[in-house]
Amino acid sequence: MDKTVTTKYYCHRSGVFKSKSKGERSLKITGSFKIDQYCPSFIRTVVGMINIEVTYCKTHLGHQNEIRFLPISTVVQETIAGKIESGILPNVIIDQFRNETNYNIEKKNIITRKDIYNISAKFGLLHKYKLHDVDAISVDLQVKRFAQNSNKSLNPIILYKTQGTEYFPLEKDDFMIIILTETQKAVLEKFSSEKLCIDATHGTNQYNFNLTTIVVIDEFGEGYPAAFCISSKIDEVHMTVFFSKIKEVTGSLTPNVFMSDDAPVFWNAWIKIMSPIPKFHLLCKWHIDNNWRKNLKKIDGSLTTKAYVYKTLRVLLEESDITEFENLLSSFLCKLEEEPAMHNFKAYFVSTYVHRKKLWAACYQRQAMINTNMVLEAFHKTLKHIYLKGKKNQRLDALLWHLLKVVRDKNFERLVKLCNGGKVTHFVNVINSRHRSALQTNYKVIKISDDTWSVASNSLELDYLIKQNEPCSCKVICIVCKCYVHLFSCTCYDY
Repeated sequence: MDKTVTTKYYCHRSGVFKSKSKGERSLKITGSFKIDQYCPSFIRTVVGMINIEVTYCKTHLGHQNEIRFLPISTVVQETIAGKIESGILPNVIIDQFRNETNYNIEKKNIITRKDIYNISAKFGLLHKYKLHDVDAISVDLQVKRFAQNSNKSLNPIILYKTQGTEYFPLEKDDFMIIILTETQKAVLEKFSSEKLCIDATHGTNQYNFNLTTIVVIDEFGEGYPAAFCISSKIDEVHMTVFFSKIKEVTGSLTPNVFMSDDAPVFWNAWIKIMSPIPKFHLLCKWHIDNNWRKNLKKIDGSLTTKAYVYKTLRVLLEESDITEFENLLSSFLCKLEEEPAMHNFKAYFVSTYVHRKKLWAACYQRQAMINTNMVLEAFHKTLKHIYLKGKKNQRLDALLWHLLKVVRDKNFERLVKLCNGGKVTHFVNVINSRHRSALQTNYKVIKISDDTWSVASNSLELDYLIKQNEPCSCKVICIVCKCYVHLFSCTCYDY
């Protein structure tokens, strides 16, 4: 006797809606696709050894063929999943399906971002980083997965300290993860001898843990995130642990220029661990400006008075001549003393910034040849708005995943630049613009020595000194004359 397999298919609209929820959420706006009665339409198949028998009833009762209740076909779902896996953004996927509309509207033409989200979850593409619903367990599983790699150099986690565990000198309730991949280690060792920037940002997770990033400037003049530290606190103890673990892996780092924010935590921890002490310690202009604007409230005067103070501060910050800076600073302090409404601000400015003027004034930073105060802010904006999609990230495992993704993408960006011989950045465009401008202008040039020249300004009664430096390994060049920008230094403000 032949064996047969019988299958019966019913109308998906047939039946009664039975909610499995706890009543905490409202029913979706389209309502349930169940019609709360039975539709007679069905298909029954009987598959035998040599034939297939099909019986069907095509009559539907109790509902219309409404597009809103039609499911997205399996083929379309698989197509969408493939696009998501290829990295195509949801808006682009929606746009592609809408472009296929030919007056006959199909379900695929009206898909929404929510549909794409659901398909991503169905195919396991939504949270690749999510190894467990509990965030702490998921992070622990990620770290253990890295540690189980037979090649220890591929483990990017060089310190993992959870809350409730002991790790001297941290407290028991402290949390810390330090990330340093093999490529980050190589880039850090190669470029940290010139300029090194460090800063912290918040708002990358729901626990208010801080993300501290070390950024170095590569041969193309662009920032590269060379190490990460996620910690429950930012103080000298935590940063000492951070730098100590970096030193264990890379050896002592010796940057010529060390740039940090206004707080002394990073600098104090650095000079305690690393040696020798950097030649230049600079404060990030963005943080200085931000602190000044916040403390303008100490002035009791009008908005005009506050505007005058802020404008003067900005002039002091950007002044390139030391003598002019000192004269302007002296007259500004006298002005603050003359106005009783400014006394509180003067006390703040004198106690916090005047004695540290060499750390923030541009005239004292000329030898450092650095203008990277926006490098760290640019990185943090990229992380928050591109990788975290402008949303407040909740989970720590997601942050860990995206940080490693940032490093991966940065490595490929460097590979592209190295293979193509460089990248036309905004900095390179400015250099090329200066080259074209110089060709259209006559300059009075006096040769002082074999490697020094004096150039008279066309707009000011000033002479600028241009000096030839030792060859460097940077890739920032003038495209026209093939000259490396750091081969020469100039006393003008532009440089």
